[in-house]
Amino acid sequence: MPSRHSTNPAPPTKSTGSDRPDLEQELRGLALALSEGEGFRLILATYAAPDVRDTLIERLRVELDKHGVRLTCLDTGHRREALDLVEALNRHLTADTVPPNSPARRAVSVVNLESCLDYGHKTSAEANVLQRANLHRELFAERIRCPVVFWLMPVATGLFAREAPDLWHWRIATFDFTNVPDASAESIEPSRLTRAESFEEFRGFATDRQHEGIAALRDRLLQLEHLADGRALSPREQAQRAALLIELGKAHAAMGHREDAFKTTNDAVDIYRRLAAQRPDDFQLDLAMSLINLGMMRRSLGHREEALLATEEAVDVCRRLAEQHHHGFLPDFAASLNNLGAILSDLGRREDAARATTEAVEILRPLAAQHPDAFLPDLARSLHNLGAMLANLGRCEKALLMATEAAAILRPLASKNPESFLPDLANSLDNLGIWLGNLDRREEALSAAAEAVEIHRRLAAQHPDVFLPNLAMSLNNLGKRLIKLGHREQALRAIAEAVQVALPLVARYPQALLSDFRTYLQNLRKLHSDWGRDPDADPLVREAAELLARFDAGAAG
Repeated sequence: MPSRHSTNPAPPTKSTGSDRPDLEQELRGLALALSEGEGFRLILATYAAPDVRDTLIERLRVELDKHGVRLTCLDTGHRREALDLVEALNRHLTADTVPPNSPARRAVSVVNLESCLDYGHKTSAEANVLQRANLHRELFAERIRCPVVFWLMPVATGLFAREAPDLWHWRIATFDFTNVPDASAESIEPSRLTRAESFEEFRGFATDRQHEGIAALRDRLLQLEHLADGRALSPREQAQRAALLIELGKAHAAMGHREDAFKTTNDAVDIYRRLAAQRPDDFQLDLAMSLINLGMMRRSLGHREEALLATEEAVDVCRRLAEQHHHGFLPDFAASLNNLGAILSDLGRREDAARATTEAVEILRPLAAQHPDAFLPDLARSLHNLGAMLANLGRCEKALLMATEAAAILRPLASKNPESFLPDLANSLDNLGIWLGNLDRREEALSAAAEAVEIHRRLAAQHPDVFLPNLAMSLNNLGKRLIKLGHREQALRAIAEAVQVALPLVARYPQALLSDFRTYLQNLRKLHSDWGRDPDADPLVREAAELLARFDAGAAG
């Protein structure tokens, strides 16, 4: 099961040490950001506890009154995916009755947005609050004619950056109040985050990744160069260019253009490396995420050592960020460790791979305990990966524990959201069946393998191009479990179906499926031979063997 990793920026935190401004200065800075200029401007404020946030908002209200700005509060409450932020803000502003002698200028605090977010990243863009806001970002400027501050806890701030990257880059400032321990503290010194140069600077940033193709992304890059009109790009424009190159690299990768994907991603890394050297607080995480992408591109090209170098550098950056700022960067640190584990496993460095993935699991456990909706899926995937690595080291009992825990996490998730989590559950059950079989727990192994086949069969009926290869693999695994229990006829049917399912797929995707297809055919031949039958008397065996012969002849030629 591949490890999900972040590819969009999460909020940078600037630590200013002992010379940080005091709380009053910080609040005045936030008030100034909300009172400057005209029209819509986006500001973020992070906090650690609701009582802290509420006290800060009340004090901010007093400060803004000095600037002739009336602050109101939009509580998004516990509404779910249907929330449209633009519409909610518009209704709030329209319905609000201005008290007598109140300032005419407006500003809005948006609170409790955390309860509306889709932490599993599993819904469509229109159903996901943040992705929908990102898609409709131009409407904020058209319909919301005042500044808005989103108050978010750190975990939600990171999600905002990942799910709404374009809107994230529109923010004019971010203020961090997470160090305020309680609502009554008057002498705490929160740190100030980076302030963007202007709102207008971000209007041309990127395009919606789900609707733009390679040609459109290239057009955006050309437009950025045209806007520069021969002058050197500013740091923010360079960051925009790098972000577009990352998206272009992913688009190339999706099309199978691996060399182009590598080249564009490598160009983005070079840009982020320069920016991070100049402004580390702003661009360190962007560098790390681009390095993770570069590592995956290198891995897809078979350049494993180069992939390792890029991913190790990403882990080093994420580790430093997590040590300095803790909660805001722990999810990205865990993701980088998961990718490092996968590449180390490719290189045969099994102990190192297991060590890296174990560290990822240790990071994700407390995060999943605190924010289960956000991090249980990541924990399950990490446990799945760790189980595979422990099995490769011959530690079958521990591998079984990891697979059992992963399946236990995924089962209720799949029950609530089958489209999102059934594939992961099926993959975990496949591994569970293998490792139970290795420990000679044959009946349990058969049960897990049969359930995996059942799930993959349903998924393949809905999305054949995606899940038929998984169904073939599960059928082969089921056949092996049936052989162990002496159910040869059932085993023959299962493995024959695996060959039958994979046969047309191999012709279309030989590079991806040829090795597995050979294994299925070998297992089918062996079953026939063990029964004293001539394998070549089976028409399916002959057809599969002829296909392999054509591929082998082509490779030899």
